Amino acid sequence: MKRRHFINAIGAVTGGVIIGKPTNIFASSKFMKRSLKNASDDESFWKIIRDQFLFPEDYIYFNTGGIGAVPTIVLNTLESRTIELEKYPKPGHDHNNWIEVKKICTGLLGKGCNIDELALISTAT
Repeated sequence: MKRRHFINAIGAVTGGVIIGKPTNIFASSKFMKRSLKNASDDESFWKIIRDQFLFPEDYIYFNTGGIGAVPTIVLNTLESRTIELEKYPKPGHDHNNWIEVKKICTGLLGKGCNIDELALISTAT
């Protein structure tokens, strides 16, 4: 995969966690993009990506099509949001949060995507 395409893809992945509070060095998608763009070679580029996961140095993970590993920023965001919901439980989803996430997603999907055309579901099963 070419670096430029990967940087665009990683932006789409990290867009979903922008709502949460940043808790690691790559919590800022701008910082992540800049770091990846400035990687001097393929090895340093992929080291930046590998460092986002909790895998041991000698571990290789191939299950990319199912439920699996997520970057530490996702884990940290999930943890902080879970703690927040435990402190202030509420039924269902917060409509305002859904709207913010939809705004981010439509921005990532391009000018042709309208917020009213985007459907987000809480579970797929």
